[in-house]
Amino acid sequence: MRKIFLFLLPAFLLLVGVEAWGATSTVTASKVTSSSFSWTGSGSVAWTGTVNGGATNQNMNSGYAQVGTSSSPSTSITISTSGISGTISSIVIDCAAYQGKATVSATVDGKAFGTQNQSVPSWSNNSGDEVTFTGSASGAIVITMTNGSGGRAMYIKSIVVTYTAGYSVIYNANGATSGTVPTDETSYSSGATVTVLGNTNGLVKTGYAFDGWNTQNDGLGTDRAVGSTFSITGSTTLYAKWTPYTITALSSNDSYGTVSLLGSVITGAPKDGYRYASPAYTVTGSATVSQDGNAFTVTPSSDCTVQINFEEIPSRTITATADGGTVTIKNGDDIVASGSSVREGTELAIIAAAGASKVFLGWSITGATPADEYAATTTFTVGASNVVVEAVFDDATTYEINWSVNGNIVKTENVVENEDLDFSAPASGIPANYVFKGWRDATLDKTDTDPDDYVTAATSTANITYYAVMAVAVSGTPTLTKMKSGDGFTAGDKVVIVAQDLNYGLYQEDASASDYVKNFNFDGKASSIAADDKTWWTVSVGSSAGKWIIGDATNGYLYSSASNNLCTSTENSTEFALSGTFNLKTCSDNRYLSCRSDLTSANKYLYRLGGTGGNGTVNFDIYKYVPATTTYTNFCTTVPTATVTIYAACTDGTNCYATYSNASSAFVVPEGLTVSTVSVSAGQLVMTEYSEGDVVKANIGVLLSVPAASAGDYTIVLTSATGTENDDNMLHPGLATADAMAAAYNPANYKFYKLALNNAGTANTAGFYYGAENGVQFASSIGKAFLAVPNDAAPNAPSHFMFNEEENNATNIETVEVDEEGFKFIQNGELFIKKNGVIYNALGQMVK
Repeated sequence: MRKIFLFLLPAFLLLVGVEAWGATSTVTASKVTSSSFSWTGSGSVAWTGTVNGGATNQNMNSGYAQVGTSSSPSTSITISTSGISGTISSIVIDCAAYQGKATVSATVDGKAFGTQNQSVPSWSNNSGDEVTFTGSASGAIVITMTNGSGGRAMYIKSIVVTYTAGYSVIYNANGATSGTVPTDETSYSSGATVTVLGNTNGLVKTGYAFDGWNTQNDGLGTDRAVGSTFSITGSTTLYAKWTPYTITALSSNDSYGTVSLLGSVITGAPKDGYRYASPAYTVTGSATVSQDGNAFTVTPSSDCTVQINFEEIPSRTITATADGGTVTIKNGDDIVASGSSVREGTELAIIAAAGASKVFLGWSITGATPADEYAATTTFTVGASNVVVEAVFDDATTYEINWSVNGNIVKTENVVENEDLDFSAPASGIPANYVFKGWRDATLDKTDTDPDDYVTAATSTANITYYAVMAVAVSGTPTLTKMKSGDGFTAGDKVVIVAQDLNYGLYQEDASASDYVKNFNFDGKASSIAADDKTWWTVSVGSSAGKWIIGDATNGYLYSSASNNLCTSTENSTEFALSGTFNLKTCSDNRYLSCRSDLTSANKYLYRLGGTGGNGTVNFDIYKYVPATTTYTNFCTTVPTATVTIYAACTDGTNCYATYSNASSAFVVPEGLTVSTVSVSAGQLVMTEYSEGDVVKANIGVLLSVPAASAGDYTIVLTSATGTENDDNMLHPGLATADAMAAAYNPANYKFYKLALNNAGTANTAGFYYGAENGVQFASSIGKAFLAVPNDAAPNAPSHFMFNEEENNATNIETVEVDEEGFKFIQNGELFIKKNGVIYNALGQMVK
């Protein structure tokens, strides 16, 4: 707008009400001589002012009135007027502040006018600049200039107000979603009558009804009904008043489901067994409804009623069929029997299990669609029809999987093609002294080392046999290595300190009494070390009051048990290093234990509290401890065995006997077979028995016996284990020739006895019978044993040793048994069979 003075306009133009005519009112500052002052502007507009705090200044600076000084700054200036009638469009203030440390604001009719808290121009060269506020309002003007922190003087030169003569009425849509507000182009003089316009341009707010106008946008001011009148006293804004439409929420049946209304959203709650019908809602009145699950959002265009419609969920019959397997139907964790009714909309799980030699092909379902047609476990949702579920099976391709343990097929499986195989360890069949190591798909010779090609996972793709690999476990022993001067340790090493020339014990800290290792000696004498995987070892030195603990290669502790003072470079420190040479640092407290740091010789020294209270010297060594490990040998898929035979003819009426030896292999005593070594004492046989599972040493002779009713063949497991021999055993392996006998034993020094029978009387009597000179008759097949009694042990040994008290003499042919196959006879303790005129020994070798 042009800034022109109102009194220059022709008077008749004021009557036509043209809003575009504008006017200005200017007030020029004069001296401010007190905290309250007054100015008069053009058009006789009166202004009043107040200075808050600080000094006033009666001098003008280049036309600017000064308020406050550097020594007494004012906090603020307030200048106001109510003498301008019309619609104000701008307020321009020519002002300044020292270094610009002030802000200025303006209000009209108590409301902010334009941008507030604008920065005041800096006072420079005795001049300031204009600050402008723009807007559209009527009423009293209040201008406030506020000093800032560190501010000094404030200056004001003039205030120019631009306004339109007369008052306007403006209509505000107040959030309408469509339409436009009416326009009142009249410029009213003060006290004129205004007629309120109607909603002539289709103003609409969704969900609300137009209810006239109000002087406030929140509807809490004065209502102005359409067509009503009021006397205007200033420019006025009338806001559209909106009243929300009434929404009523109903349930079609409270027994089926309930509803609740919050604002314009209805929440439905179907009861168990019920759902929303189709349609889910019915509207009476005018409204649009959108559904999201249980939430129904209503947008009314008039008062309306929205009914939420519920209905009972119908049930469908579920039938399952399968030929070649089974079908299981589950509703959650509950099994659904075939022919049962299930509510529509329920998700069911179906599981197919193929029968023997069958394979699942897929699902054939009517009335529903499976989530995965070919998955044995899948789901479907019950729809509007009854459902028939059929699992389709076919003959499967199977493969025969055999599992062999020690040469015996312990399990045979017909496994469907491509199914996973179970490679668990066998439940039984592993011979004594052997352990299971894994499965492989080919046999293994007993001399092989660990094959390292075990099969741990596979599927069924062909007929195959898997073989259990077995091995003999060999337990190691822990070792101690004496560390010389300068030898180092690596992380994780176990370390033992051993005191010499004293009684001491080595044991694990916090271990039970059974873990103690006593009488330990490092000069080659007998010792006993338990395997250990603990970090800490303790050495307790005889009757000494000291106890020393040593740790791994990184950290260790050395302390006196009497005081628990740690032996380090600093009292009560916690560790010392173990690297390079073993370094014990000096303790400050040597009352109980003192250390030396120059431990570089092979023998180290500790000072300890002696038995009488004085200090003594203990010589000790440092050892590295290596725990025992287990190794394995004799890897095989069939454990080597031998067969021994105890003949029923060799009986004294109670037991049957045989001798046995194996030159190369030890063997394990089987169940049901008594195995003994034999010695002679005071003319009597003394038999020392092994226990079942014991390992009998290779290349010794033993006596085998069983009750007469159990005579026959026995299988024994051979092993490379060391085995044991009972003391004073006089049974020796049979040799192949007389020359071998003579070379092994001097007949002049021994009496030789052979296991034989005497059939005199009513029962055959078994015993060891004396043989001919030079032991020639004892040159026999490998695998038997004879009794060799040294002359110095039994110089008057009898002609035979019996297993009972009956005295009988051995004859040339002790037992003869005739049958239709030929006849059997025992001669000199050996069994022979004559058939078709040919004589065979017990091993089936032809001898004549």
